[in-house]
Amino acid sequence: MADDGDKSPEKDFADNTTLHGIGKVSGSEKCSLKLLWLAIFLACFGVATWQITETIIRYLQYNTVTNIKLEFENELVFPAVTVCNFNRFEENRLQADTQAYLSALLYGYYLPPPVGVYYDPVLNELVSVVRDDLDPVNTTLEAGWQLVKDWNFYVCEFKGEECTVADFEHVFTTYGNCYTFNAVVDPDNPRRQRLPGAGNGLKLIFNIQSEFYTEDPAQGGSDDVGMKVLIHDQKEPPKMDTQGIAVGPGSHAFIGISKVEYKNEIPPWGDCQDLELEYYENYTLTGCLLECRTKHVYEQCGCRLFYLPGGNDYCEPEEIANCALDTINAVTAGNYTCECPTPCDISHFQTSVSYAGWPNKNTARYWLTYLDLWDSWDEASATYYMSQNWVVLDIYYSELNYQVIEQQREMTEGDLLSNIGGQLGLFIGASVITLFEFVEYLTKRITSCCRKKYMKDKVSDVNIKPEKSFA
Repeated sequence: MADDGDKSPEKDFADNTTLHGIGKVSGSEKCSLKLLWLAIFLACFGVATWQITETIIRYLQYNTVTNIKLEFENELVFPAVTVCNFNRFEENRLQADTQAYLSALLYGYYLPPPVGVYYDPVLNELVSVVRDDLDPVNTTLEAGWQLVKDWNFYVCEFKGEECTVADFEHVFTTYGNCYTFNAVVDPDNPRRQRLPGAGNGLKLIFNIQSEFYTEDPAQGGSDDVGMKVLIHDQKEPPKMDTQGIAVGPGSHAFIGISKVEYKNEIPPWGDCQDLELEYYENYTLTGCLLECRTKHVYEQCGCRLFYLPGGNDYCEPEEIANCALDTINAVTAGNYTCECPTPCDISHFQTSVSYAGWPNKNTARYWLTYLDLWDSWDEASATYYMSQNWVVLDIYYSELNYQVIEQQREMTEGDLLSNIGGQLGLFIGASVITLFEFVEYLTKRITSCCRKKYMKDKVSDVNIKPEKSFA
């Protein structure tokens, strides 16, 4: 009878493995018991294989689940607030040499204005001189809407404390000159709201000066009057043509805000991707779309619109009217594509707006006294003017909490391994140690085969060795 040292690798593995059932098959003396345990082992092995296959298939589907939670804080960092006037150019600021930009930017056609006249002795007539070297940036800065304290900007208060024009940062948009409050967060002392509700955030009062409007809907201009307001994260540039809240004169807008943070998964579980932008430090969808417009305008026209990011030369009025505006419309219509994936982290501010009529019959007296204008206006005229020109804004957190909407993987790599290990352990008792036992068995099997081949070759050499001959 062979001793234990003569056991085959299979017999040794079956007798000593931690894998349930194999030992019973090998150690049972009766054939019926061997068959029974073999059937039990194969059935359990089949169920484990089925469950593991289902687990792997589900993992490879890269499904996600959405986790929503509400975070409560004692204070919240205040967002950026961008304000624009629907009127892009003020009539009282326009000069003859800025009319070219006005017609190009507002109405899409180019009318080069005469800015000088001289006598041509050859033609024997007066000849107009046309300037073609106007700077669109300076033209907009000079002729566009501007914040001027006590002229069209009366009140700025944050949590009851006065703020000024210096607290606003100028930004170009499709509305020309716009201004952003709290554009940059001070890392050492950020503006925070510590109490919820109106009066605990930002209060603004503007005079839109409707008498200076140059917008003409008959020629393609806007027919709105009032302000455009956008609440946004400091990392995201304002895109005023498609975002924001419109507030008309003669109204007090109460704008309650609530913050929502979106955390999205990368492929293949989700679609988010943070690209590196050329002109913005952080990747945002708005920044990507603005850069896309810049790229297409430059490719088609060889210049860029002044309110788009970039370092290329500005489009001149004729280029704006004949090329740039058509390109922007083509991008909007989808004729030019923009590869702008969803960001992985998004901070969005949802708004709820309510309006009150403004002013009441006693309001004019208070503000004329406050602004020291009582000698310049009578109460009735002032009340009517305010109803046609003044816009009052209250912007505040409705509650000191924010919502986090997080896209999560339905099954992570850890979950996959845990499920596979659970199925193997439940049905056939396999573990990581079992894996090493199987490696040991393979090593013995290979070694055994090599040893048998070596012994066979040695015996063959002995059998064919020639006998010695004697003379």
